[in-house]
This record gives sequence, structure tokens and C-alpha cells, in this order.
Amino acid sequence: MTDTTRVPLTICWHCDRPLDAATALEDGNHVAAGAVSLCMYCAAVGIFTTDLALRPPTHQELDDLGDDSEFRVQYARFTWARQYVILQSNLLRDREDPDR
Repeated sequence: MTDTTRVPLTICWHCDRPLDAATALEDGNHVAAGAVSLCMYCAAVGIFTTDLALRPPTHQELDDLGDDSEFRVQYARFTWARQYVILQSNLLRDREDPDR
């Protein structure tokens, strides 16, 4: 089972939602500076800073992730899990897409 880590409150650069925790997709992974994060609300990519806040990726970082087949697999797994959580937790706003 993966552990959830509390991180400094950061507002998602894409959807403006507050983020204060991170959970690895696989056992053995943990939050660290430079690690990639995905917003549970909108699936935007973020990068952890040295103080574990999140920042938007640079264009180069996003291009590099797009070329990384492992990241693409993990992103697909994440988006499936995200949809499951949204449906199970009834987070749909008036049955509309929760993304802004």
C-alpha cells in the first residue's frame, strides 16, 4: 500500500484547487524535489520544488515527459484512478465535468 505524504499547501496552477498531500502510484516511491505530481482534480502536471511545493512544468519538462513511455503509462493509470474517485465520491458538480 502506498503512503500519503502531507506537503505544503499549494494552489494548482491549472484549476486553482488547494493541494496539501501526495500519494505515490506505486509502493516505494515518495515525494522528493524534482518528482512529478498530478493534480487529483484536473490531472495537471506539477513538479515538486525543494520545499515540496508544486510548480508548473517548463515546456522542456513537459516535452520530456511526453517522450517518456513509463510516464505515459503512469498518467493513464492515474487518470483512470482519478475518474474512479470522482464517481465513487460523487464529486461531480451537477453531473458536469469537474474540470474547469
